[in-house]
Amino acid sequence: MKTLTVIMLIILSMITVSIMPCYADDSVINGCYQKKTGLLRIVTNSRDCLPNEASISWNVQGPAQGPGYVKESVFTGTIVSNDVVEQSVKCDGENDYVTGCSFSINSYQISLDYYKVLMVVPDYCGVGDICQGCRVVLFNSYGSDLQAGFSAHAYCSTAR
Repeated sequence: MKTLTVIMLIILSMITVSIMPCYADDSVINGCYQKKTGLLRIVTNSRDCLPNEASISWNVQGPAQGPGYVKESVFTGTIVSNDVVEQSVKCDGENDYVTGCSFSINSYQISLDYYKVLMVVPDYCGVGDICQGCRVVLFNSYGSDLQAGFSAHAYCSTAR
């Protein structure tokens, strides 16, 4: 009976040791950065780096961000033929920042066939290139004035 218990403990220990690497800490990614070429390879442990490599690691989750929200600014009116119209939108909070920009056509009477999208870019940028809004610029290429409606969207995040 003792021999059977010892054998079972040995087998159980071997199974536990073989499964443990599957449950390694996956909240950190480890890598080895080759100093001369700049190549990066992912490794299980930072001690796996060669002498000509530097150890580097980073957190999987990334930096914390506040809750996000979308701001919208609507343009409705006439866009003169061969003219440019732009619409800007800004995040609410003084320290809030843009994580993305987009636009949408709000009028069923127009289509993107009549426009050239010149820009969909971050705007209201300050020190350190932290932007707090977006700008959309469209060009009326239709050949006559158009009644149009479109919206600029800023995807904003609250600073912590």
